[in-house]
Amino acid sequence: MHNSITLRLFTASALLLMVGAAGTWHLANRYGQRAAERAYDMLLEGAALSIVRTVSVVGGTPRADVPVSAFEILSLAPEDRILYGVFDAGGQKLTGSDLLAGFAQPSAAPRLSYFTHRGETFRLIALTRELAEQNFHGEVVVVVGHTLIARETLTREIVSQALAIVIAAASCIFLIAMLAVRFSLAPLRRIEQELVQRDPTDLTPIDVQVPVEIRANVHAINRFMSRLANRIDAMQALIADASHQLLTPITALSAYAQNAAEQSDEAGRAVADEVRMQSEQIAHLARQLIDQAMVIHRADAAPLRPVDLRAIAMQVERAAETYFPQGAPQLWLQLPERPAMVAGDEFSLIEAVKNLVANAHRYGESPIRLVVEPREEGGSFGIFVEDRGKGIPESRWNMIGRRFDRNSAEGRASHGLGLAITNAVAKAHRARMVMERKPGVFRCGLVVPRLQEDAPQGRAGA
Repeated sequence: MHNSITLRLFTASALLLMVGAAGTWHLANRYGQRAAERAYDMLLEGAALSIVRTVSVVGGTPRADVPVSAFEILSLAPEDRILYGVFDAGGQKLTGSDLLAGFAQPSAAPRLSYFTHRGETFRLIALTRELAEQNFHGEVVVVVGHTLIARETLTREIVSQALAIVIAAASCIFLIAMLAVRFSLAPLRRIEQELVQRDPTDLTPIDVQVPVEIRANVHAINRFMSRLANRIDAMQALIADASHQLLTPITALSAYAQNAAEQSDEAGRAVADEVRMQSEQIAHLARQLIDQAMVIHRADAAPLRPVDLRAIAMQVERAAETYFPQGAPQLWLQLPERPAMVAGDEFSLIEAVKNLVANAHRYGESPIRLVVEPREEGGSFGIFVEDRGKGIPESRWNMIGRRFDRNSAEGRASHGLGLAITNAVAKAHRARMVMERKPGVFRCGLVVPRLQEDAPQGRAGA
């Protein structure tokens, strides 16, 4: 959650709405209680007035007849229990319940109070009427009360209706807020689409209309891309310059060694042969380093296009003479009649197979055969280099493909770059580098997924 602006805004909005709903519930509850209290207090007062108006003096004694209208008023709270009583100034009951005698104190204004009896709480009102008749002068007090069931029901209805309105309004506000958030974050998605759809080699500045608040971020990305482009250009120039500067003295050293080997001094010829051999190894290593740098670069930059593995094998066979100037191997081709189409980078695949041929030529035994064949029930194609040598021990197969992983074959050292290049090409093509041992034959190669006609073309390593 902490890594998503949208979730942060959603959470903050939800918390604000929850706090607002809690505050609304509290206020609505207080308002509902006061409203219910006022409504039913007026009900009690109306019933008490109906009773107090019927009090009369008969034979010098006050007399109270409770009218039907009073009970009709109190029946508006049908679930509540009712208590009433009429008392004289001395607290003597004229009619009603003795339980209310303690609340029959005369007063100029109506008095409201609560009374609890057997676990039930009653709301009471006391009204005083002064009687001045010929045979009687004094006060009578009417006390009327009922339980709180109707009041509590009315309070809950008010609160529930208020909460329903608040929840509906909050839902609408939340929905509008979320739409506003998504609309506000749309420029970020445009920047994302701009970067995703770009060519990996395109490091030009982002040109997208964005709000002022994130314009500084776009400028920072553009400055970073500019610095990255400068670094890449400098690195590529350095690689190109280093390759030329490195290969030139190596070639000259090899030529001098060749001239020295033609001299009559046997000791001088032996030293010259050693110098020539070492210079050839250095030159081979330099070429492999350059090839690997090129393969890594093309893995991000070169598009995958339809390639026939048969054409790859034939190009490697034709390039053998220039790739092995000190003695090209004799290659035999074993190709299928139908095309072996895969999605790949032709240059990288040729470099990978050339390195496999170089390993077989250096450490294997003739004849060396280039084989292209369908694999895994037609789901992929394999291109293999096989020879009659012992090959790499199976215990080392899982370590093959690491740079500078040395393997000893017939006493000669290997830097492991050839197979590292092949392994990098395999990863860039979603392929597998496979080693197999058959009776009298060791083979190593690539198994590449078959080209799907409806599959979109992408980039190596994509």
